[in-house]
Amino acid sequence: MDRRGIEPLAMKLLAGIILLAAGLGFGITLYKRAGKAMERLGVQLSLEPSSWTLRRPDNENSLTVLVRVEPLLDFHETVTLSVEGKPAGVSASFSMPSGTPPFYSNLSLTVTTQAAPGNYVLTVKAEGGGALATQPFQLTIT
Repeated sequence: MDRRGIEPLAMKLLAGIILLAAGLGFGITLYKRAGKAMERLGVQLSLEPSSWTLRRPDNENSLTVLVRVEPLLDFHETVTLSVEGKPAGVSASFSMPSGTPPFYSNLSLTVTTQAAPGNYVLTVKAEGGGALATQPFQLTIT
């Protein structure tokens, strides 16, 4: 091969290596960004109000909490709502126990005569489609 054939071949190889390196660099950066975005897919919860005081009644006493379930990024899976940490004598029910965000649900908390006075932190959870969101609710029973 003469000199005229080697130079174009070397230039083509060099250009190929540069393009490959640039493509890999872009691909790795894109993968890292997409991976971080996937970590943020899910739901966000908010409660109104986030705390309340109820008297232990002669019969029963209740309150309603508005639960907002909002999607993060492009999350469109069904999530189920639940409440953890309820003391004995306190019941909880949702007007809409599951749904696809965005949606609202009313959480009804009922205190019966069996409930012991005290401060309790209940945890409202939204879970499903690989997502989990929690929000505390401070319940005081007097």
